[in-house]
This record gives sequence, C-alpha cells and structure tokens, in this order.
Amino acid sequence: MWNKQWERVDRFLKKWKLIERGDHILLGISGGADSVCLARYFLAKKESLALNLYAVHVNHMLRGDEAKRDEEFVREFCRQWNIPLHVEYRDIKKESREKKCSEEEAGRLARYECFTNYARKHQCSKIAVAHHQNDVAETILFRMIRGTGVQGMAGILPVNGEIIRPFLCLSREEIIDVLKELKQDYVDDSTNKCEEYSRNYIRHRILPEMEHINKKATVHVSELGMQMQELLAYIAPKMDALYKEKVVHRENGELLLEEQVFYEMDLFEQKEILRRMLFETCGHQKDISLVHIEQLLTLMGNQEGKQQDCPYNVLARKTGEGLVLTKKSKSAKSAEHTLENSLENAIEDSLEVEFSILPWNGGKVAKRDCVKYFDYDKMKYKPCLRTRESGDYFIMDKEGHHKSLARYFIDAKVPSADREKQVLLADGSHIMWILGGRISEFYKVSSDTKRVLKVSVQKREESKEF
Repeated sequence: MWNKQWERVDRFLKKWKLIERGDHILLGISGGADSVCLARYFLAKKESLALNLYAVHVNHMLRGDEAKRDEEFVREFCRQWNIPLHVEYRDIKKESREKKCSEEEAGRLARYECFTNYARKHQCSKIAVAHHQNDVAETILFRMIRGTGVQGMAGILPVNGEIIRPFLCLSREEIIDVLKELKQDYVDDSTNKCEEYSRNYIRHRILPEMEHINKKATVHVSELGMQMQELLAYIAPKMDALYKEKVVHRENGELLLEEQVFYEMDLFEQKEILRRMLFETCGHQKDISLVHIEQLLTLMGNQEGKQQDCPYNVLARKTGEGLVLTKKSKSAKSAEHTLENSLENAIEDSLEVEFSILPWNGGKVAKRDCVKYFDYDKMKYKPCLRTRESGDYFIMDKEGHHKSLARYFIDAKVPSADREKQVLLADGSHIMWILGGRISEFYKVSSDTKRVLKVSVQKREESKEF
C-alpha cells in the first residue's frame, strides 16, 4: 500500500514540479499523522534524490502538557531519523490579542513566519507542509459557506512561493493507512475534535454527511479545486496582460479604470479588474470579498461624484472619466474612529458617542438602548459610525442567517426618508448596531468573549441618553 501511495505522490510532484534533485527542504512537523507521514515520505526519497532535510516544530503554548508531549515526540522522531530540528516557542494567545485575530489565525501566521526564518538559515528553497485532500475539501466548503469567488474555489495551491504541498493527492484515510503499514506512531491534537471551530464542524459533520451520498465526496471536492487551479493557471496570464497593459492608469497614487473601457469588457473581466485594483490599492488580498467587488460594480453605474468606502482606508469614487481608487491620507476626515484611546465623537452635531475597550470576565450584559456591548475580537476592521451603503447586512440569529439592511428597513416599515438618516455602527459592510434598534447576533457577548467594545450614545442637545 505505502509503495503505491508514494508512487502517486511522485507523480504529483512531477506534475507540479515541486522538487528537484539536491533540494534543501524544510519540513514543518507538528507530530500529527499528516506531518509525520510527509517526513517519512521525504526520508524514503532522501538518498535517491540527494535531499537535505531540516525540520521545525512550533509550540503554540496553548495546550499545556499535551503541547509538551507533542514537542517531545517530534524531538525523538527527529533524533531517530537524524533530521536537524528547531523548536520554536510562540505565545499564540498573546499574539492573537496583539494582532486582533483568532488563535487559529495567529498560530498559522506564527508557523509560516518560523518556517520562512529557518528556511533562510539553512538555504532551503522549499518548505514542505502536509495538507491533503480532506484539507482542500474543508477549505473549499468553508469558503463557499462564507462566500467566495473563483479563486476561493481553487482550494489550497500545490505550490505557493517556497511552500510546497506534496500530499494534496492523498486523503486523510490513505495517510493513516500508510502509517499503519509503516508501524509509525504519531500524536493527536485534542483541539481537532472541538466542533466549535468551523473547520472541525465541516470535518466531523458536513463531509461525513456528504459521503453518505457519495463515498468519494471529499475526493471529488478536492479534484474540483485542482480543476479550478488549472483553469486559473490558463486565465491568469491573460488577465495579467489586460490589467497591466490596457485598462488601468496610475497617476499620483491613484488607479483609474475608464468607464468606456470598462463597458467593453465582459462581466468576468470587469470583476477581475476591480478585484485587482482593490488588491493593489489595499496592499494585500486579505478580507477582500465578493461584496466589495459588487459595491464597485454598483458605483461604476452611479452618477459622477458618488463615493464608496472600501477596506483598509481605500476610497472609491465615480468621476467623469470612470472609477478612481485611492488610499485616504491619514489626515483626511473620516467616519472611522480610533477605538484604542476611548475617544468621544459626534455625528451630525446631535449625537455624542463614547467608545471603550474593556476586558470581559463574564457576567450579564446590561440591556439599555443607549449602551451596547460587542465582542471586540470578532471585528475585522475599525468600526465606524456612518449612514447606510450598498451591500450592508447583519446577522439575524445564532444560526448565522444574513439579512440585507435594505430588506430590514422594508420589513420594519422604516420610511424611505428616514433610511438615509439612520446612524449605523459598521464593521466593513457588516452592520453591528442600528442605533436605536437591534444589533447583529454575530457580535453579541458570549462565554468565549475576552474583550468587549462598549459603545455609549447620548443626544447632545438634550444631554439625554439615546
């Protein structure tokens, strides 16, 4: 069995040109089944391909004795097979707070930072990680549920810069079977069983239900991702040429897409060009979603002078020539608020608003119309007070059902004239609080909340609470 699986990996490596003879390869080894099996594969190929192998283990300092057990297992494994090992200790709980992201995301960032640092130290041109077909299927389903485009459907790339993923041709079950044949031990991370994490819920609940319909459901979803990658590999050079050479003009830090050129393109090209403009202006791709592209499409159809706030302090505006994207200057007047300093701010000279970030140690949330509490660590952007924009929505219930702000106003029978004046607390396009009305279920304080954003509102002219 294991020889057949190794042959499949050989063919996958050759197809995607992942390694060359004499490569220096850094292995990320957690001690789990996937990374241990990947290490055994490269050990089997080490002599024939003249490979130089190095390993890194990152202790996230989250699971106490269990994390120490994993570390000791990896140390012994690397001693047994004579693989030079670096162990890195990272306080992921602290890094999560500092970076305002989940512990899962902070851990991922820390791991890849360590991989990159040690790869440079050993002149490794490749960093091998052990993602497999199940990981691809989970990623695609996760992105579909959250909302994704063509790029998101491509799943996990076999190669991304220095990162290579040789096991994308194998399933989790096949990896376990190989380890059993090799009589190779590994360790289990208990957090992988916790279904509070979205990916674990997909792994333990959704994919098994899909496999009731077709036993190869996981494989088929993974293969769809590979087909999307092949499609993107064909399309990308054409879009690169279109973007760089023909349609986007750069001047004084601004990007301009001419209206006449825009309407000569088909819909796919329009969306892709707008996406790339946002990526370039923002400086990265994280948190740019389909809703932001749809907002720019709507703006292009609006009259001259209309504007749209985009993620990461980017402003889009419609001009007589077309659509212009630019970064707002730090001194530019904005509706965004720096929350870290608990500032007081005014809107329309009638509301006085105070923001406070506070530690949360449990307890009941006071139910007052004038004071609201939100789970601060769930926020993606700097929350701002503003009026409504295209694409605004909030989450209605614990099941995560979305409702557009426009539909809410209609269902609540809010007069049209009042809709444009309604003050909103927004996290990007996600409405946290319709002032005087309801808040999004997503940001409600729970037993898992570590920090809260307290928002207090008063009517200035009457010195009364809102």
